[in-house]
Amino acid sequence: MTNTSASAAKEWTALFYELPVEAVRAGVSTDTAQEVLSADFSDKQYVQLETYTPRSDNAALDREYRERSEARLVARGTRLQLCVFSDTAVDLSAHPAATNLRLRDPGTRREMPTTRAQWLKIQTQNGFDCR
Repeated sequence: MTNTSASAAKEWTALFYELPVEAVRAGVSTDTAQEVLSADFSDKQYVQLETYTPRSDNAALDREYRERSEARLVARGTRLQLCVFSDTAVDLSAHPAATNLRLRDPGTRREMPTTRAQWLKIQTQNGFDCR
């Protein structure tokens, strides 16, 4: 997701949403800014997610955190809290099972319901190409 405007001063607007764990795949971001590295669906009751906390500000720490990733067991049927951040590799907010789309006010941290179309309009106005 890139900022295409002449002045890149506009800020990215994060989009929070929920998705069943069965639809999650590598590259999505959790609402706590962890990146999903892999998803193992081989168990009948649980999905195992391998996650880590990216550090785009420090390459050495990023490598270290990636090497020490965390395993998370999530019961099938659970809806995960996900988010589209500016560095999110995979955006599943348009997935048919994605629900509870919302924006978070940066000042108050209050969440407001939204639609994907409204979010795309905000991003376009801010100079971001989210196609």
